[in-house]
Amino acid sequence: MSSRYSKPLPPLPLSELPSEIWLKIAGELTLEGKKHLFCLNRTFYDLYMNEKYRDLSLVSKDGVEFVEVMQTLK
Repeated sequence: MSSRYSKPLPPLPLSELPSEIWLKIAGELTLEGKKHLFCLNRTFYDLYMNEKYRDLSLVSKDGVEFVEVMQTLK
């Protein structure tokens, strides 16, 4: 082996890993696994929140109240 390959590479801080790597890791996790890692970085946070709140049901017996709630969400 030549000397140019004899030195190990310096460690890469986790914060500098490309998003593609984080997406690959996240693809192997369940929603519960993502729940434990969502505070690690923005990528995990976005993935967890998008999956957790993918389906949202709003149920109201009072149509007026429903409209008021929807107005506050704008």
